[in-house]
Amino acid sequence: MPPKCPAISPSVTPSSAKKTMKSLTLETLLIKKAGETVSSLQAKRMQENETMKKALEEVKEDNNDDKKQVKKFELILNGNKEKAATDDKIELKMN
Repeated sequence: MPPKCPAISPSVTPSSAKKTMKSLTLETLLIKKAGETVSSLQAKRMQENETMKKALEEVKEDNNDDKKQVKKFELILNGNKEKAATDDKIELKMN
């Protein structure tokens, strides 16, 4: 009579492992950037800041006369989106 194989617990079968695995959220996915490990959300914000910096440089080069637009980009870049929007509303009321 051949020896019986030990019973496999259903909790460790590959099919049940697939069912219990949770997908990773945006915050838990990690990437490498500039030698530091940061969350992908932070990396996205860094990339947006770099894009804003490039846009700011282009505005400064192309529109030396338009100081208000440069100021607005600087406010947005520094995280003052609300102040930039408020300045636009004040300017519209004055006109």
